Amino acid sequence: MGGLQENRDDLDVDRLIDQNLLSKMSVCRRTYYTVLPAGRELLGQKLEIGPGKGDIGERTPHKVGVELLRRWVQDQDNVTRVATYVEYDAETVFDVAGFDDSDTLVWVGEAELPSNNRAAPIDDYEKMAAVDAKAVWAFNNRETALEILDQLAEQDRIDQRVTGRDARSFTSIRDVVDDLDAAGLTTLRSFNTLDKDYNP
Repeated sequence: MGGLQENRDDLDVDRLIDQNLLSKMSVCRRTYYTVLPAGRELLGQKLEIGPGKGDIGERTPHKVGVELLRRWVQDQDNVTRVATYVEYDAETVFDVAGFDDSDTLVWVGEAELPSNNRAAPIDDYEKMAAVDAKAVWAFNNRETALEILDQLAEQDRIDQRVTGRDARSFTSIRDVVDDLDAAGLTTLRSFNTLDKDYNP
């Protein structure tokens, strides 16, 4: 647990989780904690949101995904500047945006984790499809990727479901997606693969 329990032998993490003050989630084979709104209120702290800072209601595993995605976008050939939590316009915020040397938007990206908000992935697709840029999605795992791809297919945003042998590995899912020619979904990556690439 490193920093969370450092110098705090009496800290009862399970109790904080039970009281909805803290959440716990594993991403990339590491455990991350998020201080929830009630916990921040108790501590007198506020969540930092806005360009370069974060999303409303964001949890630590999402921040991990955004940082991994930021590194991937930065490595694309035509990208000279990358930013996170970019307010593209009054209605649109991208988790990650990559710009070329003339400051033209060339990549946008969203980090996705399981959510009860079934409209969020459709909204993410729509906002990425609305700009003249390539779109990359990063998923915490294969199951989340398949669930969201199914939602996109159900809503006619992509023209096929990923099933059977194509659904068995992240690489085969990516191969199908790369061939879709979908405006809001150029390619996808997994948090785990990105983590191996950028945190060897």
